[in-house]
Amino acid sequence: MSEDTDDLLQKALPVQDTGEDFNLDIPPTSGNEYLRRVQLEAKQCPSVVVAKIDTTQFSRQQTVKISYGSGLSPAPKGYAPFQHWQKKQVADFSKTRQVGF
Repeated sequence: MSEDTDDLLQKALPVQDTGEDFNLDIPPTSGNEYLRRVQLEAKQCPSVVVAKIDTTQFSRQQTVKISYGSGLSPAPKGYAPFQHWQKKQVADFSKTRQVGF
């Protein structure tokens, strides 16, 4: 992790840096030593991790199919909003946009 990222992460517990090295082959001898080890491990990890998941195994179990051809899919029957609700939302949006919020 970089120092920039380090500043963004809020520390949950205060950890005292004693400056002494510890043997990683034996279990920590105190809570502070354990937390220092966790901090050192965290600094060695990348700030962003992307999992490589094979999604083909889930395609047979998928219950909703999305068409990417048009970019938009109509809502299933019974889930579309009523026409008067849509008009009210458009009117409210236009009113808010005119005010400048």
